[in-house]
Formats: sequence, C-alpha cells, structure tokens
Amino acid sequence: MWFLILGHLLGDFAFQTDAMAREKGRNPRVLLTHTAIYVATVGSVYLAGLWLTGKDFTSPGLLAILLGAIFVFHYLQDLLKVRRFNGSRQAYYLDQALHIIQLYILRLWLG
Repeated sequence: MWFLILGHLLGDFAFQTDAMAREKGRNPRVLLTHTAIYVATVGSVYLAGLWLTGKDFTSPGLLAILLGAIFVFHYLQDLLKVRRFNGSRQAYYLDQALHIIQLYILRLWLG
C-alpha cells in the first residue's frame, strides 16, 4: 500500500504542474494529461515496489483493468472537483480521501 500512496503523491502533486492544476478545469486535454501521468506513475511505482520487495506479479491483465478503472475514476473525480467545488478546502480533503480509498481498493483486488 505504501508504494501506491507514494505513486499517488508523486502523480497528484510532484508531477502535476501549477499550470496543469489551474487549467485542468478549463481544458479537457490538460485533465487527460494529468490523469494519464497520475495512472502511469501509480502503476510504475507499484510495480517498482513489487520488484524491490522481491514479490512476484503474475496478473498484468488485472492490473491493466484496475488502472483503467483508476483512470476513469480519477478523471471524473478531478473534473467534478474543479468544475463544481474548485477552491473549497473540504472538496480538496474529500478528493484526497477518495483517491486513497480507490488505491486501497486497488490494493485489495491485486492481493
């Protein structure tokens, strides 16, 4: 789970520029780019974590399906946040909590 959280922090904060954060509510391509970077980062850090801990991963199809689901949920969730609740501190905390819950569900499915 720690590697998923690290992937989340990198993808949602470190690899999201200030311009992306400002524009993703106005430009669907920016939101798609952010979401793709986020999912690629989460998936890469998760797989790197498995490799570093010596664990075997035998279900790339399941990972692809679950990362696809994360892509859709992350995109829709961020779209709703920036279009409906942009600037609200409560929306920010709820957004982050929902992202972590999604990653926890991903972790449960992956075993």
